[in-house]
Amino acid sequence: MGNPIDRGTLDTLMDAGRAAVEFNSPMSTARADSIVESIAGRTYSVASPTMVDFGCGRGRLIQKVVERSPGGRGLGLDTDETSLAAARHDAATTGLAERVNFQAVDASAWKGVCDVAICVGSSHIFGGPAEMFKSLAAQQPEVAVVGLEMWEAEPTAWCLEQFGEMAPGIDSLGEQARAAGWQVEAQSTSSLAEWDGFEETWIGGVRSLGTDVAVGFASERYEAYQRYRGVLGFGWLTLVR
Repeated sequence: MGNPIDRGTLDTLMDAGRAAVEFNSPMSTARADSIVESIAGRTYSVASPTMVDFGCGRGRLIQKVVERSPGGRGLGLDTDETSLAAARHDAATTGLAERVNFQAVDASAWKGVCDVAICVGSSHIFGGPAEMFKSLAAQQPEVAVVGLEMWEAEPTAWCLEQFGEMAPGIDSLGEQARAAGWQVEAQSTSSLAEWDGFEETWIGGVRSLGTDVAVGFASERYEAYQRYRGVLGFGWLTLVR
């Protein structure tokens, strides 16, 4: 893929992509609303449930959840300072700063307890899906919502080289969750339309920087997407204990 890009420039390009999308995963507004409702519409064993987003990024999902959950308090964990700064700014702007806290910490090292666990696109933090399911269970939540990559179709050699081994479909992810002691309440996968919308917006954010490097990087991402489109999938699980 073209000439090597130095770390600082790569960080700038990646930040531009992340800033352009509402959620850094193939998740439509309708899916986000459904996730929020599945969490906010429950009755918990405590009046003020603690909700933790492991690998929260810009914190948009955890803020939506807390906003719709009277009495709920949120915590977003991530190591990317740029994303956390944006999350804190958004929380202050929307009046949620008193109810949602963001910490710069390795999410896999957090040892507290929570009532709701969220982990979208961050299973790598824990060393993969199986370890993620075990680690989230250790936080003793009543419900967890996770989203993670999987194979939607048989991967090509190129896809395996780029992304490595992963679960062969949503049912395989469900089996791993059950092995960690969870019950699968609901499962689904991102549609191709969700993927297309996510990639188009993310690539557009990079291209908007306008530099030759950004335009070239965006073009390479587009070409790569054509190779994993419909092959790389994204699975969603709602889990209870």
